[in-house]
Amino acid sequence: MVMIMNESYVLPMVDISKLTSYKAPDRLEVAKALDQACKDVGFLYIHGRQLKPELFQQLVNTAQAYFAQDKNIKMQNYIGNSQNHSGYVPIGEEQFKANTYDLKEAYDVNYDYSGFTELRPLVGPNQWPDDLQFKTHVQNYYQHIKDIGHQLFHAFALALNLEEDYFDAHLKQAPSQLRLIHYPYNPDASDSAGIGAHTDYECFTLLFPTAEGLQVLNKDAEWMDIPLIENTLIMNIGDMME
Repeated sequence: MVMIMNESYVLPMVDISKLTSYKAPDRLEVAKALDQACKDVGFLYIHGRQLKPELFQQLVNTAQAYFAQDKNIKMQNYIGNSQNHSGYVPIGEEQFKANTYDLKEAYDVNYDYSGFTELRPLVGPNQWPDDLQFKTHVQNYYQHIKDIGHQLFHAFALALNLEEDYFDAHLKQAPSQLRLIHYPYNPDASDSAGIGAHTDYECFTLLFPTAEGLQVLNKDAEWMDIPLIENTLIMNIGDMME
């Protein structure tokens, strides 16, 4: 593990390449680095040979094309019409504190389990736009990042001194969510946030940012800017895993 530092922030960088190694000590090495980063900070950069930049760029292009459409087209798949929280989230739909709203729009999808007969939140068929390319590119990225997530669950198990496959039983048709988020530029929004201050409730989040703006609250209660680093994901530990 290395530390990425400048005058305003300190964030760990963990190489997860060895999580695909057949050698147990290699995987344990990553688990220890992940463990330390989560204990010390809770936010970290991850990179590795597993990551497929072509899928990331494909997703960015797809998201940009989708959000460039007229609002009336995007609202045809409004999330409020979905039974399992999938679809378009317009600006102003979400807020984290009273009298404010988030300056963002989003498209939410869950892992598109087919043949599921029991209605469960975040599990089941998605609401998709009438755009096969959108669905294909989003699903390709989702499957890729889901595979990365399963490798990280194995590392967390090792970090917690559990059997490496401990979490596997809980990952069968498990709820998870992918959010495509667009933060429209607003020069008059200096006192408002694209998304309000929050923690993530789930096990962990894997974020692929494409613009500056992410901030993290450090142990001194100071907000720190987190810059972009090419070919990395930003990971934060969620409330459940913490």
